[in-house]
Amino acid sequence: MAKIAPPDWIFHTLAALTAAQMLRADLAMDDFSEHAGAVLAKTYPGDAELVVEVWALAFDMLHVLSDAEVDDAPDLLCAFAEHCLLKMPNGHARRLKRLFGSVLDAEEKSRYRVEEGARVLRQFTFAVSNGVRPVCNDDFPRQSPPELAPLLDGFLLATHWFADEPAP
Repeated sequence: MAKIAPPDWIFHTLAALTAAQMLRADLAMDDFSEHAGAVLAKTYPGDAELVVEVWALAFDMLHVLSDAEVDDAPDLLCAFAEHCLLKMPNGHARRLKRLFGSVLDAEEKSRYRVEEGARVLRQFTFAVSNGVRPVCNDDFPRQSPPELAPLLDGFLLATHWFADEPAP
């Protein structure tokens, strides 16, 4: 099978940052799709459904946070995105440097699912409400790891131009 899709942790990160940007800019998610989709297509050109699924997961994430009655939803979404980038599901630190290739390299299409991302955010929200997980660093996502700069910085610039804050 051709490798065309991002790893699930990148998919979760992009959806969480999309939802956070939408809340901060107070605009519809559809307004972000054209610019962020162009950035995603540069890195994952073979996955035509990626942009639609990122928006679907971002929408589901907003429902999870609404159901949990989270007060600081944009901050929690950024903390979740940072957690996805820096930690493996088992809690160990994620290795972002590889001997061959890049952590951004495409994987098989079936590697990510919208339902899985909402479930992982629900678990993270529960852990935060019980004081288990730390909140996000103040400089994230502006100071993203350099290995992720080709995708993450472009994605943030594409979605951030709606916000009142200066671009990262």
